Amino acid sequence: MQVAKWGNSLAVKAACDVLPLTVESHEKAVEISRRHKISFYGAHICASAILSGAEIVLPEDMHDGVNIGGMTIRNPFRKLPD
Repeated sequence: MQVAKWGNSLAVKAACDVLPLTVESHEKAVEISRRHKISFYGAHICASAILSGAEIVLPEDMHDGVNIGGMTIRNPFRKLPD
């Protein structure tokens, strides 16, 4: 089980730019968490996405369509209209 977990992590790292957590990303996450009333973990995902220049982030547990700092949250499992 642990091997598969690390394998997935390495695949993500190979496909994406992995950025370190910084004081700047931490402060931005605190601001986002307070302003938008989302978990600190979710806010840190958003802060990192914004600081890396992402326009869209795809978390499965945040409100679809919310715009935070010019970055839009899109739930990849949302129901699309018929």
